[in-house]
Amino acid sequence: MKDQHQRFARFQHKALGPCVLLFGLAFCAGNVCLPYYRVIDDAYISYRYSRHVAQGEGLVWNPGEAPVEGFTNFLLVMVEVPVIAAGLDPLKAAQWLSLLSVLLIAFLIFDDRRRVVGASWWSPGPALAASVFLCIPIYGVHVMMGLETMVAAVLLVTTYWMLARFLEAAPTAGRAGYRFYGAACLCGWLAGLARPENFAVAAAMIGLAGSMDALGSGLSGQALRRLMRWALVAGVFFVIPTLGYHGWRLHYYGDLRPNSYYIKVLAGGGDSLPGLPELVAFLGEPSIAVLAAAAIFRRSVRGADALLLPPLLFCLLFYLRAEHIMAFQHRFFIPFVPFFVLAAVPALTAALEETAPKVRVVNALCFLVVFGYAFVYSSPLYAHSIRESWPRKPVVEETHFMLGRLMAQLPNHRELLVVGPDAGAMPYFSESRWIDPIGLNDNFLARNAGLPAERLIDYLFDRDPDLWILCKRGKNFVNSFPGPLGRHGRRIYRDPRFRRYAYLASFNKNSGGRYQYHYFGKKELPRLDDIRRILAEKSNYRWH
Repeated sequence: MKDQHQRFARFQHKALGPCVLLFGLAFCAGNVCLPYYRVIDDAYISYRYSRHVAQGEGLVWNPGEAPVEGFTNFLLVMVEVPVIAAGLDPLKAAQWLSLLSVLLIAFLIFDDRRRVVGASWWSPGPALAASVFLCIPIYGVHVMMGLETMVAAVLLVTTYWMLARFLEAAPTAGRAGYRFYGAACLCGWLAGLARPENFAVAAAMIGLAGSMDALGSGLSGQALRRLMRWALVAGVFFVIPTLGYHGWRLHYYGDLRPNSYYIKVLAGGGDSLPGLPELVAFLGEPSIAVLAAAAIFRRSVRGADALLLPPLLFCLLFYLRAEHIMAFQHRFFIPFVPFFVLAAVPALTAALEETAPKVRVVNALCFLVVFGYAFVYSSPLYAHSIRESWPRKPVVEETHFMLGRLMAQLPNHRELLVVGPDAGAMPYFSESRWIDPIGLNDNFLARNAGLPAERLIDYLFDRDPDLWILCKRGKNFVNSFPGPLGRHGRRIYRDPRFRRYAYLASFNKNSGGRYQYHYFGKKELPRLDDIRRILAEKSNYRWH
């Protein structure tokens, strides 16, 4: 009987880790497969640039015009170029890439914890660490958005993982130290290409790791030599590529700051400190609060844990300077959540590792269920994401997609110049020339965001657009768009120059913020009646 109990205990110990990990994977897969429409319109801004590169036009918003940096995810734009050139769907490619990124982050957390405790691949502690990450359901939203969020996260986490291995290897194995440190530098550079703020975070982690290794040998000539050695490696594999990239940007765009910096930071405003409400809401999420508390009350600290400080501090401080639109569905905070998990898992898994032979599988699974359910049930963020994303119609009939494809049927649609908001799916599918009044994809509007609104409105009319799209919520013009003209829809409509335009059709938006799109066309535009007829076929609203 005693032998049977011992065999059962050994079996339970070996089965616990795989069961916990399988639960985390099932939770993640089920969450991603939920029938929520979660594609964000902004993703198609990047895809439009990718398509123009694939067509040989360069990184331009409108073919034949000056280069525009209306994106902050250079790496995703470049990755999508061969996808589009091959005739594949860039959205599906981005979603699969994001899902693989989530799984790779889970593996890196698993492996990091396994190495720290010296556990086997079957150990329950590392499995629980990875599953805690997988059971944060907000990742399902960001996998399906089609943006670079998860790619930026995995590159930053990989940089940390390699630096942690470097700190383990450098004192005893010089070549291994070189390999890990050099690879971490290159990965940090790629993380910066995915999101520009990652250059700062990666640089801080790389510099901190090199300094920790050098100072570990004491304040001596040897420490200085080691520090210079790692500085040389960082210079070759991180600093020079980074300076080269930004030098190319300055030459190509004529500016080191992307348009989003002008629109979302310099032109941002409000009555409260920008970004603070979003940060407070993010830290108040149940799962994030649990992770933060576990990180504070952990019992053991290792040298590599210092590498968690740069991303965590950056998360808490940087976005206080950004206009609130930067934190849309908290996507700019999400890449830093794995670092909360890495800081918290020692406390979360300590009891499980110490009492593994006595713990039943159901205990760990119950914890994961409660952890994941708390985020789903009581999270304002998750509830908001689902409420704003729930499809009232099939994905292809979502307003942005529908209008983009509808505009592709207009006569000479590639020559039409359109002024319209939500500059993602509509410009991408219509293939029309497009002026983005928010300013992200227009150099003049972005770089002159501080000019009086009259001057910016003059610029729009001077471009002589063929079509205007104005947005109203009921009888009132929408005045909550970001950018210098976000509050001036009524002003544009009442401008005497707008009398050149005739009303064509109106459409309800059926996802996200609920408002209406109202189309106006230049009265002297050839085949205006054909344009009105095509648009009116699916018009479902009327002009007030």
